[in-house]
Amino acid sequence: MLLPFSAEIKLPLLMPDVQPKVKDSYLCMAFQMPRSFSTYIMEFEPNATMHTAHHILLFGCSVVGYRERDTPRAVWDCGEMGGVGRGSQYRRAPVCSEGSHIIYAWARDAPKLTLPEGVGFKVGGRDSGFNYLLLQVHYANVDKFIAGETENSGIILTVVPGISSRVTKRAGVLLLGTDGRIPAHKEGRFSAE
Repeated sequence: MLLPFSAEIKLPLLMPDVQPKVKDSYLCMAFQMPRSFSTYIMEFEPNATMHTAHHILLFGCSVVGYRERDTPRAVWDCGEMGGVGRGSQYRRAPVCSEGSHIIYAWARDAPKLTLPEGVGFKVGGRDSGFNYLLLQVHYANVDKFIAGETENSGIILTVVPGISSRVTKRAGVLLLGTDGRIPAHKEGRFSAE
């Protein structure tokens, strides 16, 4: 957990030497944000390669899907996107139980993302709605883990305190998606009805 601070700091959100052994594992880990003060995220620096992680999502949650009282860095199988379930050595639970919002997505060796000057994602505190940051890593290929390796993919955040004058505009994510399907070798037709 963060303690009150007055300058920009780096906050590493990294998997703790995980070793998924089932193909297409989705692993999650929560990071509790302080309730007594807010923080602004200004930069996302990936700590991953596409040879290990297929993609990474960072969620803001009001309540996480799984938590162990004595293990604040618990890792769980959160394979909601088609997920693992059977065969995983990790306990299965949803990403978030309440208030799930994607804040950041990474894939295919994308570079770091620095938000425009004066813009930041507000997390923590009493009014942000994000009591936790939730790191989800999709491991498509697990061969190296079966051979005994572990790894620490994740994201290193650059954050400033909520009282900082450096942030004058709050960032947000507009996520558009569809549950529609187009069969192979067919043409899709869309209308604005």
